Amino acid sequence: MRCREAQSKLDRFVAQELTSAERAQVGAHLASCAACRRALASLRWLQEILADAPAPPIPGGFADRIVARARTQQAATARSNRASRFEQSAWKTILFSAARAAALAAGLLLGLLMGRDTWRASPVAAAQQTDLLAAAGLAPLAEWGGDSLAQSYIRLTLAGER
Repeated sequence: MRCREAQSKLDRFVAQELTSAERAQVGAHLASCAACRRALASLRWLQEILADAPAPPIPGGFADRIVARARTQQAATARSNRASRFEQSAWKTILFSAARAAALAAGLLLGLLMGRDTWRASPVAAAQQTDLLAAAGLAPLAEWGGDSLAQSYIRLTLAGER
């Protein structure tokens, strides 16, 4: 065992907190090393002095000051956490609202693009409807400028064939 390792275990050696194997290793090192024996003697001397020394008096109101300081720090931490949570919540709300607006705009744009042909009344579309009625033998049911029940029926039946 080297001196550095032995000296790191001297506190526990004096307090008898080492395992029997570790205690034997440290004891064997101490038997052969004068520097470590001096370190052990200094440690024991220091422990005796500290054991005989009276505990310093605790100033009046010390416990109250410690508790007050702890409460102040706890309140400051809580305020900081609340502010942080509020900032995070505000950003989440803003981002969620922006995402919702973007989705709504995309849906509106898609609807406009899909329905753009339905707003235009083209003469070709009217002619095709009349031709469909004439081909089906239902021309007398067609109304001028409007959609008839027959036209709707033909469109629905022909939509399945396309």
